[in-house]
Amino acid sequence: MAWSGVLGGESENSGGTPMDVARIKEHRRRSWICFVAIVVILLIAAAAPSLAAVGYGRPGGELQSIWFQRSGSISTVMALFGGLVIPYAYNKLHVPGTWGEDEGLHVLAEFQPRFKRAEAVAFALTIIGTVIWGYGDLLWSAFA
Repeated sequence: MAWSGVLGGESENSGGTPMDVARIKEHRRRSWICFVAIVVILLIAAAAPSLAAVGYGRPGGELQSIWFQRSGSISTVMALFGGLVIPYAYNKLHVPGTWGEDEGLHVLAEFQPRFKRAEAVAFALTIIGTVIWGYGDLLWSAFA
């Protein structure tokens, strides 16, 4: 039986069954798109307090300390949003409670360290953003 897009050797799973290279490429493409989206969202979360600290976008009459404090809300929401994309990416590769397809699990194993690091960054940015959101005006007064 001829398998279209199927190779042996490197693209075999542990059971020796050949995997579909085209499906692996598609899973990788979708995973890279999700990962880049996560990175961009987390960069926005990290940049919001930095930009507010230099006064970027501050309306006239708004105190700098309050503007910095408000940036914490943007940071928190974007970090939470970035963190929510991670389970979406996981579920595209493997649905919990099922056996999963070999190609998706193969790509999940490749991307799992990246997703774990992004998850840690999203968690840290959520905490930092929340502290800035709640106490940013006091932090500004203490350190600026």
